[in-house]
Amino acid sequence: MPAARTEITEIVTGLATLGAFTLDEALSTRPPELCNVDDDVWERLGSLRTAGEYRAEFAAAWANGRALLDADDALAGRRPRMVEWKGNQRVPGRIRFRPTCASTTCTS
Repeated sequence: MPAARTEITEIVTGLATLGAFTLDEALSTRPPELCNVDDDVWERLGSLRTAGEYRAEFAAAWANGRALLDADDALAGRRPRMVEWKGNQRVPGRIRFRPTCASTTCTS
């Protein structure tokens, strides 16, 4: 299992690219475009945010993701169709989609 800091920085950076206005708004409902984040990891992320121990890490990761979303030489304001988190043991390209995924590229 990745360390808490790793989960926060990797997942929250990707989450910020999906266009929510605030981190707390983004954490309130897991977006279907966020793939390979298991329920236990998602719940741990929310618990870590609530506990407040990693405020700086959450803020920095959110700022990095928003910068990526807004940069003209990156996403240029376009939301990605999918953000895939690989964790520490995922093989690239082996994407697990949640059954509720709304994206046209998703499969159950």
